[in-house]
This record gives sequence, structure tokens and C-alpha cells, in this order.
Amino acid sequence: MGQDVQVTAAAKSEPNLNASKNATSERAKLSLGYNALQLGIAPVEFGELKQNYRLRVYSNVGVENSNIHLRFQGLNERGVDYSFGRNSVRVGTKDLPVDVLVASRYVGTNGSKSALLDVGVGVRVDLSKLPLIDYGFVDILKQTGVGKSTYSGPEIVTFWGKQIGPVTLESTMAKKANQPLFVEVEVLMNPIATIKGSAVKPYARSESFDGKAHTFTAGLQLQLPPRP
Repeated sequence: MGQDVQVTAAAKSEPNLNASKNATSERAKLSLGYNALQLGIAPVEFGELKQNYRLRVYSNVGVENSNIHLRFQGLNERGVDYSFGRNSVRVGTKDLPVDVLVASRYVGTNGSKSALLDVGVGVRVDLSKLPLIDYGFVDILKQTGVGKSTYSGPEIVTFWGKQIGPVTLESTMAKKANQPLFVEVEVLMNPIATIKGSAVKPYARSESFDGKAHTFTAGLQLQLPPRP
């Protein structure tokens, strides 16, 4: 995905077919996945009427060759008195739908500085080949107890997306044994404009904990084109 980045020096020798094949297998390239910026208004935040904004950045970048990949994925968000982020690094092989994963979260509220919330290790299972969705994954994690939460039990995080007519429906769910179920549902419309190849899409999102303390956000998303 994207412009190739050569990570091995080319041997100064006579052309050789086998050497060319080996060089191809050793070549790595930078890949850009889903990278987007969202800016929206959050009139309802954690169940209370507020005049707030939400700035969210999705980051997906990786390095891969014909055999293995190393990828970073980030979701980082800011509001007037709120900050949150979930960032992960994973490594896997092309032939298996399972990656080894390390994920961390940070949070800050009511003027407090952002602080590490938790760190988990586990696996990510790709769900993109399931018949009823277009893409998705499930993270199966063991929290380490590092961070403010001090939780050291299991956690499950699921994500999936599906194109339905002119909209894309996405859903995220996260559950720890000692916490309420977090559910996020987002609706993305088809692009209404493009800016130098980047798509501008209206979106609306709902977040809740056990069906309560809803946060509603709506605004515009600028999505960079992926580079396979």
C-alpha cells in the first residue's frame, strides 16, 4: 500500500532470476490504511446537554512485505474537557487471519491531564471474510494491570462495518469483566465532496455504556485515500 520502501541493499552483481525473486520477497513497503479526521458537535455528552465539540483522528499505517506485516492503528479524540485514545501495534503473517496485538488507552476529563488508562496484550482475529459484513475484527486481550484502571482481567473488543445503500454502518463494542458494555454506532454517508482526492463525508455517532450515558456527535469527516 503506497510507495515501496527498499529495506535491503541491492547486491552489485550480474542479473540473476533467483536473486531477483529473493529481493522481491525481502522488499518492504509502507502501507496507508484508513486515515481520517472528524470534526463534530456533541450536544449530548455522557447523558448531559452540553455545547461541546469532538475532534477525532483515525491513524492506520504499516510496513509489510510478501510474508509479514507490522501495523499501527490509532483512534485519538479531543473535546473541550475530554480526551481519549486507543492505540495498538500488531504483527502477523499474510497467510493467517490472526495478529499478535498490544493495545493501550489513555483518558483525561474535566481539565485533568491525559493519563495512561490500561495496556492489554492478546490477538486480533480478522473477520472480513464473514458473509454479513464488509470488514471487521475481534480483539481478545488480557489486560496487564498497568495504568489507572489497574484491571488485569480479560477484555473483548469487536468492530465491524457494512455498506448499506448510500451509508456505511459501523459498530464497536468493548467489554471488561468489571465494567459496563461500551457500544459505539456510527453512520457514514457517501462523499459529498472531494478535496485533492480526500473524501468529505457527513457522519453521526452514538456512544453508550450499558445503554445509558449516551454521547451523540455529528459532523464531517475528511478521509484520505488508502494507498495499497
